[in-house]
Formats: sequence, C-alpha cells, structure tokens
Amino acid sequence: MKRKMLVLVGIFLVIPMWMFAQNKYEHQANTKFGTSLKFSSYKGNNGYYTATVVQYYYDTDNKVQCISISINELNIFKFEKELLSIQDYYKKWSLTAKNNNVVDIEKEIPVQITSIDLSHCAIGHPNEKNIKVIFKVMSSRPICILRITVGLNLSTSNKHYTREWWFCDDEILAMLDQAGVSIWKQRELDNKKQNTLDLFK
Repeated sequence: MKRKMLVLVGIFLVIPMWMFAQNKYEHQANTKFGTSLKFSSYKGNNGYYTATVVQYYYDTDNKVQCISISINELNIFKFEKELLSIQDYYKKWSLTAKNNNVVDIEKEIPVQITSIDLSHCAIGHPNEKNIKVIFKVMSSRPICILRITVGLNLSTSNKHYTREWWFCDDEILAMLDQAGVSIWKQRELDNKKQNTLDLFK
C-alpha cells in the first residue's frame, strides 16, 4: 500500500511540472561575446503579446539580478526599423574602421530606440530608463553594444543599474528574430491549451 502511495505522489509531482513547462515557452541564446539572454513572451489583457529579453547576472554582493527589455507585438515593426538603422551604421562604420586601420574607438550610434520598455527586478517602478547604442572597435574587432540603464531617483532612495549587451555581425537583428519566435511559440502553446479546454464543455 505504501509503495502505491509513493507512485501516485510521484505521478502528481511530475505531471503538473510537465504541464507547466508546456504552457510556457522560454529559450536562451548567447552572443559571440558571451552576453546570455533569455527570451519569453506573455499575452496581455488587451490580447496582444509582449516579448521579453532578460539578462541575469550577479551583482557585487553575489546576488542574482536581472535587467530586461520588453517589446509589444504592436511595436515589432518599429523595433525592426530601429535595429535595421543600427545595423546600417554598424556595417558602415565597421568598413570605415577596417579601411583606416582603426584598432580602438568608441562612438555612440545616433539611433534612438523608443519601441521598447526597460525594467529591472530590483526596482518596482523605475523613473529613469535609458538605452544607448554604442559602436566600439576593440583590437580591430567591431562591436555593437546596447548600454541599458534603469534607475530610481527619489529623495529617499537612488538606485541605478547599468548593463551592456555586446553583439557583433548580424546578432543585433537575430535578437529581433528570437523575440518574434518567442511570441509565435507562446501563442501556439496558448491556442493549444485553449483548444484542449474547449473540449470539456
């Protein structure tokens, strides 16, 4: 009798975890420079999906922190246009650096990213959100950097968190592709779940 009870408990522990995993799509990608990003998405109350790109890291106190960007599917095309502009600058300036034997330089790319939202897990409602796009050449290798700053400025508290996401080649555009995949996969899972629920009426 005890053995049967243990088997049943085991089944009930495994199945909910499996079902939960099937209801949430997440995947991770690493850039060539080692920036590790986790992609996922969720359906908002308005019926539209939002993709999130999160970077987890350890702070100086060895605590896990996370900084993220969110892209609503209504802004996907605007985000794509911004990233294409960034990519154009990256390619043009990479060629300029190569033709002029530039081995070390850092310059801000004059493209504003306004289609996304920024957040940090340590700040509930940040009042400072800033993202800069940096072109950098290091040891003759061109790099595109997203420098993300999230902060809270109050009379009683001041917190600021800055992280850099490093990309090269076409990786900045691949981030858009991965965000789109997360929305598509999550919508597919949600529809499958709803179709299953509709069977029981």
